Amino acid sequence: MNIDGSLYEGQFRDGKRAGAGTLILPDGAKYSGQFKENTYNGQGVYVFSNGEKYEGEFLNGKLNGSGTYYYADGSKYEGQFQHDMRHGGGTITYADGVIYNGQFQDHYRNGQGTLIFPDGKKIEGQFAKDKLDGKGTVTYPDGSKAIAEQTDSNTFKIIRGQ
Repeated sequence: MNIDGSLYEGQFRDGKRAGAGTLILPDGAKYSGQFKENTYNGQGVYVFSNGEKYEGEFLNGKLNGSGTYYYADGSKYEGQFQHDMRHGGGTITYADGVIYNGQFQDHYRNGQGTLIFPDGKKIEGQFAKDKLDGKGTVTYPDGSKAIAEQTDSNTFKIIRGQ
């Protein structure tokens, strides 16, 4: 047991956590994976005290590189991370069945992407801070298309088409 109440089992180098190990924190969070100079570095799994879980790459103690994040509400993100945030290409499947596949920046849907709804409808376009930026192309399950814009966080208005 460490002075901060955490418990570590694993390898050390020069008195620091290094190599493979498992760290259990006082709040119940748990990290299993690679360490370098006392920080998470390389492949690992972090289970948060709220039940959320990240499996993937770490750099200097932060989610960084490729990984999968499982949210407490049942949503799941697979893709790139940078400094603990979704950043780069990825796919998030929300608990309600909606899927976003595209670019992320600073944790937001940002850049080219596609929203896919459980009914098979797709909306493709540019996103900025989680919203469709301007107009997007709607493709319906029967192949017909329309143009839409986002009016609020969950509503899209058809401009022309179906």
